[in-house]
Amino acid sequence: EKTVCMQIYGRQFKQILSMQYTLKWDTKLLNFKSVQGFGLPGLSEQNFGTKQTDEGLLTFAWFDPQLAGINKSDGEVLYEVCFEVIGKAGQQTYLEFVSEPTLVEVSAAPGVLIDMKTEGSKLEIR
Repeated sequence: EKTVCMQIYGRQFKQILSMQYTLKWDTKLLNFKSVQGFGLPGLSEQNFGTKQTDEGLLTFAWFDPQLAGINKSDGEVLYEVCFEVIGKAGQQTYLEFVSEPTLVEVSAAPGVLIDMKTEGSKLEIR
């Protein structure tokens, strides 16, 4: 069994109060295993909805428990998502941030909604 963990990180992560979205992938190539490496205050497995992972959907919702707004350096890991690789060598899939079923939404102190520019990631099986 081959496992791969994808790091999720932010850019221009300044005074972030809350965020939510859905992570999507191809279930023909990847099986969800776990989330780990939590790098935000109060973040744990409870922040992730795993009911639809067999459909390639992982929902996520988090807020700063201190309501102060969190700053992270560019590239600093927020968390990791681990998958069992079931595809064949040479196949590719994308991890994407989508608004179904959980809407993409990010707020910054003082409660301002900000535009989350998402960047998916391509995974090639070797």
